[in-house]
Amino acid sequence: MEKDELDDRYDGMEYSEDHWEAFQDDYATALFTRLDIIPSKLHLPSRTVALDVDSCGSKCGSREDTRNECRRIVANGSYQEAARTVKRSTKMSKCQIKTDVQRRASESYQDMKARQQKEINGFPKAFAFSDRQFAEGMRALGLDPADKDKIVFIGGGGFIRKTDEGDFQAMFQRHRLERKAAMDADQTGDGYLLEMFRCELSNHEYGYTRDAEPALMVLGVAWEDIGGDERLMHAFETACRQEAEWYDRHCGV
Repeated sequence: MEKDELDDRYDGMEYSEDHWEAFQDDYATALFTRLDIIPSKLHLPSRTVALDVDSCGSKCGSREDTRNECRRIVANGSYQEAARTVKRSTKMSKCQIKTDVQRRASESYQDMKARQQKEINGFPKAFAFSDRQFAEGMRALGLDPADKDKIVFIGGGGFIRKTDEGDFQAMFQRHRLERKAAMDADQTGDGYLLEMFRCELSNHEYGYTRDAEPALMVLGVAWEDIGGDERLMHAFETACRQEAEWYDRHCGV
């Protein structure tokens, strides 16, 4: 839908020629972004990377221990890519990143989710659905309302300072690494993984609907992932059975 085709009963805020919002009485009604699909090569992360041994030496013990530790850290290409993002923003070494992430692996699913949400809520950002709210949000971030080139829009009416963009991305990358570390640490599927599935199945009313898809979408877990991992399969099947039994016992007719 083009902007000039919007019903004139809505106000509009234009951020650029390809990005605008519609709102009414300070309530957002829609966010519009024009997208162009540009073909490009697919670049996959390499599993062979240089080892930054010197930056890890003081943290990981001897040089040989450091080399072995760093090899384990960079063995997974996706982990390495995420770690590079965090390192660029936080100036942390690979070993510091790994230590911090693994320290969080002992958290329960609900504790980790609550802590990560608190970090997201506390990140400097603002939301606006009118010119007045936009000006207030800009000033709250220490910016002049005219300095639109100094902010980055994050969707849903939200924006952050452009100078904070690296830290914002690194925060979500770190959160993903923490969740992955906690999932990997549950060797049986009776710990973090079981709590993870039970929590989201409950949040998405599995007991009533018997539909696990919404919970899996939130978790970013595909059916193929479950089918290819005995721990995930055990945790998922147990969680579905327990949630169904709880619902039938407490809410069944």
